[in-house]
Amino acid sequence: MISGNEALMVRSLVSILRGPAFDWYRRLKPGSINCWDDMESLFLSNFFDDDTEVSIGTLLDEKQKDGESVDNFVKRFRNKAMNCRDPITEEFILQTCHNNLSIDVLEALGVVPSKTWKDLKMRGEQAEHFLKRKKAERPTDDICNRWERDSRSEVSKGVFF
Repeated sequence: MISGNEALMVRSLVSILRGPAFDWYRRLKPGSINCWDDMESLFLSNFFDDDTEVSIGTLLDEKQKDGESVDNFVKRFRNKAMNCRDPITEEFILQTCHNNLSIDVLEALGVVPSKTWKDLKMRGEQAEHFLKRKKAERPTDDICNRWERDSRSEVSKGVFF
C-alpha cells in the first residue's frame, strides 16, 4: 500500500512530474526532502500561493495581454483559477478563459465555444496564425499608397483627360 510508505509516495510523485514542476524538482538541493510532508510543503509553497486567493470577479477581469500568446494566457488563467475561493465548474473556467481572449483572437475564433482546454489552445493558436498572416499580407495604407490608388482610379475614369 502506497499511503503508508512516504519514500514510495515521494518517488511516485516525482515520476509523474513534467515541465516546470520537474524543472523545479531537479533544482532542489540534495537532502531537502526527507519525508512526504517536506515534499508537500515545498511543492505547494512553490506552485500555490495561499495569499493569492481569487474570486470569480478576478477571473472575469483577467484578460489576455497585448503580445501574450494564447498558450501563455491559458496557462496563466488556469493557474489563477486554481486559487479561486468561489465554487466554480471547469466549464465556467473554460468559457471565461475563452471570453477573456483578446478581441482580435475572439473575432478570428468566431462564436463557437471551445469544449476542452486542448480545443481552446488549438483554435486560439490557429487564430493567432491567421492574424499574423493577415497582418503580413495587408498592404501598408499610407498617404502615398492612397494617393497612387486614387490617381489610378481617376485616370481609369477619364477624369484627367
